[in-house]
Amino acid sequence: MKASQAAGWGILAGAAGVAAMTIAEKIEQRFTRRPDSYVPAHTLERLLGLPHRPDAQRLGLNWTMHWGQGILLGAVRGLLAARGIRGRWAPSCF
Repeated sequence: MKASQAAGWGILAGAAGVAAMTIAEKIEQRFTRRPDSYVPAHTLERLLGLPHRPDAQRLGLNWTMHWGQGILLGAVRGLLAARGIRGRWAPSCF
């Protein structure tokens, strides 16, 4: 499999994984009444050196970090699999 194909499949798998986790989290929040977490936005804000903003203004950063991280790491995981790094050793590369 070509690297571009492996990365493409990884992107799709990463997006599917983030979607499944997000759905499960939203269901859990409905039952527990736990508020949204803005940790992804706080992290991205610090990484990019952006000024501090209230959580209500961070939704875009939150989704960017949340989805971007899952999709990017999915692509990396796809590339690892294409290079033969699979099974229980693959997660140790992260």
